Amino acid sequence: MPYPESLVARYHRVDDYVGLQFRTGNREGWAYFRVLSREAPNDLWDFSLGTASAQAVAGTGWSRIQDSSNKEWLVPDPDNVMYQGFYGITPSYARVYRQVMSGNDRGSLNPATRQIGDPVGFINGEMSPYRRPSFMTEFHTVRGMTHAFLGYHPYGEPASVTVRMNFFVATYGVENVSSLLTELQVTRLIETGQLKRYTVGGRTLVEAPTQLVR
Repeated sequence: MPYPESLVARYHRVDDYVGLQFRTGNREGWAYFRVLSREAPNDLWDFSLGTASAQAVAGTGWSRIQDSSNKEWLVPDPDNVMYQGFYGITPSYARVYRQVMSGNDRGSLNPATRQIGDPVGFINGEMSPYRRPSFMTEFHTVRGMTHAFLGYHPYGEPASVTVRMNFFVATYGVENVSSLLTELQVTRLIETGQLKRYTVGGRTLVEAPTQLVR
């Protein structure tokens, strides 16, 4: 099946730049990467989050996307690799919540609002169909960044469902150019469309992976 056009348009090109915003202690900052190479997206599909009981308070329990030996599928090993991913969900009404690194919730309006089952902070299969993932689910990972997902069944019937996810993941060879770019260069790259920037963790930034702290 061809990749959704809405995703293809968001993949990074060779010689583009990607900026990820983190915090280190009380400081906020950007890590910048130049794309050196790109591998066609891999289709990691039919990953089960487990069985969700109808309107269960705990959902399916938090799951990392791992193989049988606990290797993280969504976390690259070397420093010079970055992943960009999107995901679809089935069944269509299932809600999936996401955390980035050490339980940092994505989608909270403030630290107290998001509870499992609340009508905030989730993506469901209507927003992001299983085989046609939405750009709304976009995420990036470098070494040290982990993600966890939880599935929730919002209705009283059927009694239980298996929540499944389908990931499209592009692999990039990158170099960290954080110490090389001046503020003026960053501004010009943004203006020309060569640089895209993303916050990691949303309103509350997550702690930078160790290798990015200078």
